[in-house]
Amino acid sequence: KQWINAESMGILRLWFDYSTVNKIGGDLPSRSSNPKSANSRSNGSLANPSSTNNSNAVMAVMLDYWKRLPAYQWMTVLPQLISRIGHNNEQVVHTLVHIAAYVVIAYPHQALWSVLPVVKSGIDSRSAKGMDILKAAKKGLGEEGVSLIQKGAVLLDQLIELATTDIPASKKSLSMAADFARLRRLAPSPMIMPLQNELTVTLPVNGRTDLTHLAFAVNLIT
Repeated sequence: KQWINAESMGILRLWFDYSTVNKIGGDLPSRSSNPKSANSRSNGSLANPSSTNNSNAVMAVMLDYWKRLPAYQWMTVLPQLISRIGHNNEQVVHTLVHIAAYVVIAYPHQALWSVLPVVKSGIDSRSAKGMDILKAAKKGLGEEGVSLIQKGAVLLDQLIELATTDIPASKKSLSMAADFARLRRLAPSPMIMPLQNELTVTLPVNGRTDLTHLAFAVNLIT
């Protein structure tokens, strides 16, 4: 797992860095770029051709290979993918949306705990991208999966309300039935308990890519 995470994070870092677009519309220079080239670009000239070629090459690799990797490998870096959903390169964001949707389709019970909070973001652009992920995922999910998304969103709303409710200091006890009746009515819920062992990917013991590998336990704790 450590090896896959290290390799995946290295590839993602290259992808995000080389695909970053600066304010005048060109790619950021690579670390080996000539400083004079970077300075001339800052004055409004065209992007460094070397940097642009690197960016295009990395983007081409990602577009060609992301579907070839099994969803469990992307699941190991889903939080990192979600964290960059606000990237300023539209092609990167488009690809991130589809990778995240790919993971949600494969592991809806686990992946939704990373995606649903994005929809509830106070930043409109992030919230919109979260909705795009769910919209794309619904196309590949059956009726049960779509229902899980809807019920998960309602559950998250109630959990947010639970976490943000102002409890008077004078109140010594709380009742689910009286104080959080709407949350209580959601039980039993098809959403799994977001415990670490329930959200941690189990990788193949031989370290090889296995398209039939079961990354999570069959019996879910809901």
